[in-house]
Amino acid sequence: METKSKDNQQDDIIQVVDAKSLLQEYIGTGIGGLGFVVSFFMIFSEPAIGIIGVIFLGPITYCMWKYIIPTKKGGYIIDVKGDTFTFPGGRAADEVEDYFNIEWILQYIQFKPAVVNLSDITRISWEDERKRTWNKQLRKYVESESHSISIEGTFGTIRNYMSRGKRDQLYSMLQQTLKMGEPIVINE
Repeated sequence: METKSKDNQQDDIIQVVDAKSLLQEYIGTGIGGLGFVVSFFMIFSEPAIGIIGVIFLGPITYCMWKYIIPTKKGGYIIDVKGDTFTFPGGRAADEVEDYFNIEWILQYIQFKPAVVNLSDITRISWEDERKRTWNKQLRKYVESESHSISIEGTFGTIRNYMSRGKRDQLYSMLQQTLKMGEPIVINE
């Protein structure tokens, strides 16, 4: 799902949202909320299990609903005029001090979107990974695929996994915005 911002009069703001990962967060939050309710009612029959469920599932579900979903809902935003690239999640730590920086921690656990300058991006690349593992229950090999984009610059490295279509769309838009080569045309 590609959308344009409401204040985007000159097509200088591009927004890409990965609907698949957003849907996964909604499903996870729904399951956590259901588990919280079940745990609450289990307090009356099995107090120990019910209290443990309420203590763990309550805060986790709340944090997902309050912080992670809004961060992913914003998606990846390329602001050409503002020279910024906003994305959900964090970047790799450049120094040991990053692990103690509250701003970096909030971005790393996806509670807050990260913002970098477009002009600081030096290289973008993508990778498709296929794994083949033996499934004991099915008694056959099962293949799985993952798609990632890697964005490197003076800020460090950003590596995000997303659906193939959204990864290719974001890669193409960054490549064209940063004038890093020919536009990508995908025929399948």
